[in-house]
Amino acid sequence: MSYEAREGDGAIRVFRLVRTGGSDGEVTATLQAAGNATQNWDYRAPTQVTLAAGQSGQDLVIEILDDAQAEGDEDVTLRLAGATGGASIGTPDEISLLIRDNDAPPAGVVRFRDARSETAESWSPATIYVERVAGSAGQVGVSYRVVAGGSATAGEDYTAVSGTLVRPDGDWGYRLVEVPTLDSPEQLEPTENVFLELFDLTGGAVLGTQARHELRIFDSFGGRFQLEQSLYTVEERAGAVEVAVVHTESASGPASVHV
Repeated sequence: MSYEAREGDGAIRVFRLVRTGGSDGEVTATLQAAGNATQNWDYRAPTQVTLAAGQSGQDLVIEILDDAQAEGDEDVTLRLAGATGGASIGTPDEISLLIRDNDAPPAGVVRFRDARSETAESWSPATIYVERVAGSAGQVGVSYRVVAGGSATAGEDYTAVSGTLVRPDGDWGYRLVEVPTLDSPEQLEPTENVFLELFDLTGGAVLGTQARHELRIFDSFGGRFQLEQSLYTVEERAGAVEVAVVHTESASGPASVHV
């Protein structure tokens, strides 16, 4: 069951919780939440429902909370689970709610798509995505730059970048920021990081909450270890299973890893 609401709508009746097949004794169930909307910030909903003896149902009310932050649309799914008192969970057992942002201007919200990403020194350039969501009216621009706080060194581990991304009227989706990484094949270094930020928007757009990005740079000198696959299926009586470990991006010959 899917519903839609806007920030500032206040308390809304979402659905009727029904108890069938008997009403003896008190029963309870928990409401498990999933999605990118945040309890007590974007909405307020009970985390448990209780039906007294003889009670056959009740209204579940979700309060949609208003904030002054341009976030884009968010969603939450509430699912009944963990029934007590001899009751069981029937179907439908969940409800999805899309919360429309009422703060996003027609020009939209500009933000980094991801909070962090990673790359190897030898995989230059690193690609970072900047997106425009929740509106595309008019031309907008946003500047980006490297900021202090990272452990990587400009000129040794990466080339510092700055610039401006321009989005024409009606254009939305992704734009790319490329950060050249510098390889040091004869020097073994720990994983380092560098931070970038978005600032100085023009054209009426606003910055989203994800206006800062962490780029992690791992060393290519000894290469990188990873499992060939994440899931294996084996019968109990097989006795053993071979798990493949892959060594890539090596510039220095043999290397080892503890498992």
